[in-house]
Amino acid sequence: MDTPQQFGERFGASEQDIATISAWLESRGMHVQSVMNNASFIDFSATARNVRETFGTQLHYFNAGAEYTLG
Repeated sequence: MDTPQQFGERFGASEQDIATISAWLESRGMHVQSVMNNASFIDFSATARNVRETFGTQLHYFNAGAEYTLG
């Protein structure tokens, strides 16, 4: 069985791709917080507006039958 690091080496994004994606996110006003040790997930924070404008989508919050649109 592979460790997370071994899995990342086999199936995860390359260090160069992670650096490129991280720079791209930060150039759009987002903040990269961490990268999972299996190189398959970049944790970043952003405002709802950043997400909407960068990815062309909206975020929704669902709560017990009610829906709220963020941003």
